[in-house]
Amino acid sequence: MKPCDALIVCGGLGTRLQAVVSDRPKGLATISGRPFLDILVEELLQQGFDRLIFCTGHGSDQVAAHYSGRSGEQFVFSAEDHPLGTGGAVRNALPHVRSDPFAVVNGDSFCRVAYADLFAFHASVPYPVGNGGNECRPVLALRRSTGQIHFHL
Repeated sequence: MKPCDALIVCGGLGTRLQAVVSDRPKGLATISGRPFLDILVEELLQQGFDRLIFCTGHGSDQVAAHYSGRSGEQFVFSAEDHPLGTGGAVRNALPHVRSDPFAVVNGDSFCRVAYADLFAFHASVPYPVGNGGNECRPVLALRRSTGQIHFHL
């Protein structure tokens, strides 16, 4: 896969998880002793993404602190001053995006997707296409070369 950015939308309040993780953003909730975002980040890096843009809101300082000091990867943080929703978080992060296309993934869901295949298929058809055959939560692949954003659900 050519150099590609991935936006990780992880700024939600996590209201359904407050009883379990009230001291941190939901992306830093531990799964088998590891923060969930670490599991997602490892998968994205293994798939060939070289730049990860965290779209943060609630707990943005904790997410940034968790990834500070790591070397070998490029982490960028796009923090919201107030909740913007998924689309607003993506729009807020666009100035940080360098690749075309780029991916947007939910920071609270793990979907095993062959991203190189998804982008190759996306490039081969002239219309928006599906979520790569993965039926969990959608992976959004976007293209911005024309100034338009195409959501591929």
